[in-house]
Amino acid sequence: MSQQTVAEDYHFVGVEGSSIQNIGKLVFQQLCIEQQLNCDVEMLPAPRAERSMVASQAVGEVMRVWSYGEEHPTFIRVPTSYYSVKTAVYVRTGSDINVQTSADLKGLTIGVLEGVKHSQNLAIEAKSVIKASTPQQLVNLLTRKRVDAIVSSYVDGKATITAMRADNFVELSAVTDTHPLYIYIHPNHAELAPIIDNTINKLMASGEMNNIILEAESNSF
Repeated sequence: MSQQTVAEDYHFVGVEGSSIQNIGKLVFQQLCIEQQLNCDVEMLPAPRAERSMVASQAVGEVMRVWSYGEEHPTFIRVPTSYYSVKTAVYVRTGSDINVQTSADLKGLTIGVLEGVKHSQNLAIEAKSVIKASTPQQLVNLLTRKRVDAIVSSYVDGKATITAMRADNFVELSAVTDTHPLYIYIHPNHAELAPIIDNTINKLMASGEMNNIILEAESNSF
């Protein structure tokens, strides 16, 4: 790695208001420290983070699902996933909604977080979709019966429901799904992709990555 690469400052983005994304930020910062890269991570609403990448205002994003790269084929996906997200569907207790697969969402109005791809992908079968800007707004949609169900990451959904004391919700475990999460690099900085990928694999091989993730999780939940 050249001295110029070491000295340059790199601006990354992540999605705000998410425990999962906070973990990604903390783990990513450790990857940068390992390679002596000067990186900062700005947490933004998901659509703004996406626009920052499209407009070349960010070097990369710290945590997105596989389909994000399919929607933006010019972005460079760091090949090795370093975390995963579990997508969950929540309904009101006693609603009698029986959902066994995503196809069963066809007749329902679903709430999702705007710009969060794994949630939107699961809700694509729904009759209609209402987008919220924050996890709290998402839970409120269900509380006020504006939607039949909400789709969220399991961690963020559980944390928000607990914090808001919305204990009249239940997770439909039959339709949960797990997605690997990746770092994406803007093509203007393609040289970073193999550097970061090699670092992830090195830390995984040594067992250090597990310790980094456990530490990040303990500081995020």
